Amino acid sequence: RRDPAFSVFSIAIVGLGIGASATVFGVADALLLEPLPFEDPDELVWISNGEFGRGQALSSVSVQVQYVRELRAQSDLLEDVAGYHLFDFQGDHTVSGLGGAPERVSRLRVTGNFFAVLGVEAERGRLFNPSEVEQHGGASVLLVHDFWQRRFGGDPDVIGSSITIDDAPRTVIGVLPPTFDFRSIFAPGAGVDYVEPWPLNAQTNRQGNTLGVIARLADGAEITAAQLEVAAIAENTTRSFSGERGLNGFSPQIRLLRERLTGSYRGALLLLSGAVLLVMLIVCANLSNLLVARGMGRAREMALRSALGAGRSRLARQLLTESLMLAVAGAVLGVGVAAIGIAAIAGLDGSIPLLAQARLDRSVLTFAAAAAVAAGIVFGVAPALRVDRAGLAAAMRDGTRGATESARAGRLRRVLVAAEVALACVVLVASGLLARSFERLVRVDLGFEPENTVAVRIDPQERMEDGEARVAYYTAAIDRLVESPGIEYAGLTDILPMGFNRRWSVCLQEEECDLSPYVKLISDGYLDAMGLTLLRGRDLARTDDPDAAPVLLVNDVFAERAWPGEDPLGRTLRLYNEVEWQVVGVVRGLRHLNPEVEPGPEIYFSQLQMNDANAVYAVVRGRGDAAGLAAEAREALRPIAPRVPLDAFVPIATLVDRSTSARRFVVSL
Repeated sequence: RRDPAFSVFSIAIVGLGIGASATVFGVADALLLEPLPFEDPDELVWISNGEFGRGQALSSVSVQVQYVRELRAQSDLLEDVAGYHLFDFQGDHTVSGLGGAPERVSRLRVTGNFFAVLGVEAERGRLFNPSEVEQHGGASVLLVHDFWQRRFGGDPDVIGSSITIDDAPRTVIGVLPPTFDFRSIFAPGAGVDYVEPWPLNAQTNRQGNTLGVIARLADGAEITAAQLEVAAIAENTTRSFSGERGLNGFSPQIRLLRERLTGSYRGALLLLSGAVLLVMLIVCANLSNLLVARGMGRAREMALRSALGAGRSRLARQLLTESLMLAVAGAVLGVGVAAIGIAAIAGLDGSIPLLAQARLDRSVLTFAAAAAVAAGIVFGVAPALRVDRAGLAAAMRDGTRGATESARAGRLRRVLVAAEVALACVVLVASGLLARSFERLVRVDLGFEPENTVAVRIDPQERMEDGEARVAYYTAAIDRLVESPGIEYAGLTDILPMGFNRRWSVCLQEEECDLSPYVKLISDGYLDAMGLTLLRGRDLARTDDPDAAPVLLVNDVFAERAWPGEDPLGRTLRLYNEVEWQVVGVVRGLRHLNPEVEPGPEIYFSQLQMNDANAVYAVVRGRGDAAGLAAEAREALRPIAPRVPLDAFVPIATLVDRSTSARRFVVSL
């Protein structure tokens, strides 16, 4: 109170340092330390088809149903094995009936034992029974808690009632608990509104690699032993079913579920923790310097206290007590800073697993208190030791009017200043390098134009009488879109770059079927709408309809791998259904997975000829912002199909931002 300027400044320094430290600790605690909200989470493992890392195609790492069935039947080290479908699009379904106007919703399909493996019980109602799982029609559904609250106002009477999803009745059998946050754990950046069962049978097996697989280790089982057992079962299954058509390969990799979710962020968080430690050392050096300087003005006071009988240890304890008081007061401010920082970081990016669960809780408060005590001791040591070593006469000389700073105090202060600057340079250079690398990443040539481009999701299949009606609708949709004054280009696709991915096996000749390009079904106009470059040949056209010869486009990466140094135009590819498709054009490759991954091989089928997409995106590029383009697209499409919901739109630039979420998260934090 006697020196308010010094106290306020010191408390502010400590508060900012502890606030930064507690913010990083709160995020690291949520991602790396807090147990997952499941029963015995340390026994849960993730089984992927190969190493599951960022930038991989889902169809390359997902698992086929037959392998899951064999693991459940044969494994002794896995107590149970379950899975969930990896290929559900966001906002791909429409709910109507109870609760108000039609609304676009997102589905999750799980095996019947999925919740049992996780140890999750229904909050209301019940989970799926075996007969409901085998129906494979989604006649029974579970509601996610947030959707139940938003759509139905938390009405318990919705249990057992019928709702309409995609023009078909569904019976609500239960509501999942709020602790089951599938989005933040398994599918960051995505959303789930309701859950359907996914049976493990021959029919679902024919759909190829579809499942993300989780399992629970048996009592006493080690993950390394389980890895060997699962690999042996996979090899035996592949050998036993080698004559079965459509059985894909399986190269199992087992990791703890926690490691699978956030292991890739461990290095970044350790780096940030080290940076925060340096910041706290800067805080301590700064305050030590201030306290030493302040101590010069208090030398006479200390000498008088000593003359009145205070021993050296008593004086040191007094100074440490004062520094601890400053640290505790700063910790109170730091907790407020951390509350704001953690809330801001938790809402920064929904595509980081478990980040949404970061909050100011007891562990963060405990950390802040411990940091305050440690900091108070560290920055109080230097002035305390200086008083301890100073003789009474020297203290009186330094404390008299007109006395100058002692040589010992001057050296100590210069050392502290040099330490502050050195530590600050380390932090500044490291953060500068992170920012520079991120700037280079966002400037990379993507191969397409994300700006002023919007995708609107439309799903006419459930509302059109037959395939010809869908073809007519798609054709009319493109025509109406390009006629809108604010839209320059428009086209259709079933897959957006950096939004979803899948691969198919294609063959160049009878004995060679190891090419697995990314696959898209597109319409005429799509290349212009996405800003893709046609290098050779021609674009897909309206004349490439079901009655015409099957044609496709390939990108330059695929052409070079399939026919190195040769002309790809006129070449043919064969799919699993033995149909041969002729290459009529070559497109410049784009970065399909994220800006850090080089373009991979891609093929583009005519949407009119393939005609098996459940829903498509209308991609439009033009003038104005994303919301304006989406509104114009909706108005253009509504007259030709008024019952088709058009309320979901995605700015392509947003997909690019999400794909760099890991880097953006580290740089922001």
